[in-house]
Amino acid sequence: MTLVKRNAFLPTFFNDFFDNNDWNFGVDHRPVSRPSINVVDSKDAYRLEVAAPGMSKESFEVSVNNNVLTIKGSVKADNTTEKAEERYTLREFTFNSFERSFRLPLKHVDEEHITATYTDGILHVTVPKKEEAKPKPVRSISIG
Repeated sequence: MTLVKRNAFLPTFFNDFFDNNDWNFGVDHRPVSRPSINVVDSKDAYRLEVAAPGMSKESFEVSVNNNVLTIKGSVKADNTTEKAEERYTLREFTFNSFERSFRLPLKHVDEEHITATYTDGILHVTVPKKEEAKPKPVRSISIG
């Protein structure tokens, strides 16, 4: 058996990996401080895609007030198990929330028909455009 002395000033990669790894012991940490959002401008609507994996559709609130679209989300997770004959050695709670707001172009959007769905970790909010805001097809003008 060979003993290898570890140099305190030059730690090895493997020692640092095992010493500094933040093991979570099966606890799922999913902070939701401010999700990334894509805004897509299509011919018929604006689409907002909010990346929020691990949440449920009940975690969201989407509202419109005075031409401002607001998306709120919150997560409360209690990652504990309780048994009468045991005491806690690890107990973690997660409470996270976010709020994002977007000023809508008043003359271009149909606020009454905004919809939202949540699938595969993405909240999809569709803001339809008014007919007069949709791009018109190219019209040929005959020369007389």
